[in-house]
Amino acid sequence: MQTKINQEYDVECIQRELEEIDRDTARQIIVSMDDQKVYKNVNMRKFQSDYICDYLGFLWDISKKDFWRHVKASFELSEGLLWGDNMIHCQKMIEGGIPEDVWVSLVYFALNVEEERDIDALGCVLKVQINKFRKQQEIIDLIQCLPESSQAAAKKRIKYMLESPCHYSFD
Repeated sequence: MQTKINQEYDVECIQRELEEIDRDTARQIIVSMDDQKVYKNVNMRKFQSDYICDYLGFLWDISKKDFWRHVKASFELSEGLLWGDNMIHCQKMIEGGIPEDVWVSLVYFALNVEEERDIDALGCVLKVQINKFRKQQEIIDLIQCLPESSQAAAKKRIKYMLESPCHYSFD
C-alpha cells in the first residue's frame, strides 16, 4: 500500500487510499513520506487544488504534525498560495498557534508572494497571529535577518498587509 501511495501523483487517489485503511496505518504512511513526496502532494496543483485542500483536512484529523509539514511545503512561490473550496490550512492558521518552522516559512512566503489575492489572504492570517498570538516581535526579528537591502521592502509589505482590510473568511 505504501509503495502504491508513494508512486501516486493524484492527491485525490492518495487520500482515498489512505481513507480505506485503518488510521494508524494511514498515519504511519503519512509520517514516512519524504519531503519530496510531501512537496509533490501539495504543489502539483493543476486541477487538484480543491482535492489538495480536502487532503489537508484529512491530514488534520490524522496527524497535526504532518498537516503542518504539508502546509509548510505548500508555501511555494511559483505556485502561490494554495486556493480551494476548503481553505482549512488558512482556517487553522487563524484559529490557533502555528509551529515555529511553519511560521517562519509563512512570513518569508508572505514577503515574497506576488499575487494580490495571496497577499490579501496572508495579511488576514498575519493580523490574527500578531493580534491573538503576539507575533509582532517575531516578524521584526525575521525582517532583521534579511539582507539590509531587503528590509525596507519587507517592512513596507508587512505594513501594507496589516493595514489592509481582510476580505476573506476561512471558516
